[in-house]
Amino acid sequence: MKKSYCHIRKKSIAEYVSFIQANLDNYTVKQMCSALKFPRSTYYTAINHVTSKREQEYNKFSEKVLSVYNEYKKRYGAVKIQRELNDRNISCSIKRVQRYMKRLAIKSIVVQKYHYQKNQGNVPKDKKNILNRDFEANTVFKKLVTDSTYIHVVNEGWSSLASVMDLYDRKIIGWAYGKK
Repeated sequence: MKKSYCHIRKKSIAEYVSFIQANLDNYTVKQMCSALKFPRSTYYTAINHVTSKREQEYNKFSEKVLSVYNEYKKRYGAVKIQRELNDRNISCSIKRVQRYMKRLAIKSIVVQKYHYQKNQGNVPKDKKNILNRDFEANTVFKKLVTDSTYIHVVNEGWSSLASVMDLYDRKIIGWAYGKK
């Protein structure tokens, strides 16, 4: 049977390098690299790495994309970020901004509008308005009113909250919260 622990989560080169540098007081580079099964040549390449012009340009443009993204409270997508960058005299295409957003793992926050669904059933004609806008009550549980509202939750979408209030002391005596 093949061992699968090495496939679950591969460590990045930066994690190996930082671990080796943190433990240089106790062990040599050769000992740690052999124990971690990490090539010494890769370690020394990472230590002596000089950022190229392309990497520097990538990092600068990434910072600009992130600054616009955060400036507009993470609501802007690739199209609006591209327009904003062009307004700031930074020429770029939508595809380039999309590519950088994908590498940075950022997405715009989209809140879908709530679409009211009309009540399909008809209210029976024998039902009357009992309160007639008289919202004063003399005793507890004499007059109860209900209300429902829709709340947008970021990860869940639209949820509904229904509550029951006693008009005597204006306190909520019951509520229900759910997706439907």
